[in-house]
Amino acid sequence: MILLLVTGVGLVARVFAAPDRPPGEVAYRMSEEERPTRDSVVLGAGRRNQPLRTGEKINLDVAPAGELVRLPRVGPELARRLVRYRETHGGFGALERVGDVPGIGPVILKAIRPYATFEARRRRAPVDQGATARVSLNTANVKELTQLPGIGPVKARSIVEFRRTNGGFGSVKDLLKVPGIGEVTVSRVEKLVRVP
Repeated sequence: MILLLVTGVGLVARVFAAPDRPPGEVAYRMSEEERPTRDSVVLGAGRRNQPLRTGEKINLDVAPAGELVRLPRVGPELARRLVRYRETHGGFGALERVGDVPGIGPVILKAIRPYATFEARRRRAPVDQGATARVSLNTANVKELTQLPGIGPVKARSIVEFRRTNGGFGSVKDLLKVPGIGEVTVSRVEKLVRVP
């Protein structure tokens, strides 16, 4: 009897609340977080669902986010992060610099390598190459280290962490012991850094 009463009240409330909708129709209300944004619509448009053809390349220095999502393991958020990083720091110029973007590690770099191409030289704040302006590897903070060519936030944090755990650098060549730093990077910074 109670169940029948509750059902009846529910039907009456339903008729008065939404008389224009047929019985049984389900109305779904989206929260603000679930509503599509302009970015998500743009990212979803166009060629996003088109797989990359054999030999096709995407220029990571100029491609919009909607094109970057076609790369393996790159979703809409990571594509936006690539564009924001590029707008702030200039073009990547090489795959190794893409690894400076938060959220991109060796697995993603390996996945996108066959499809990535670059055209722009990375813009950096000029570093005075005079002896007095050299950056000290043993005292520079992350911000100071990122002003060096080839050193982004990830590598700069690795240098600071290496210094903290190993007691500092004895020579510039000790940079080769830092994960992610190779001969090319060392050759680019060796005249811009010092070990006091």
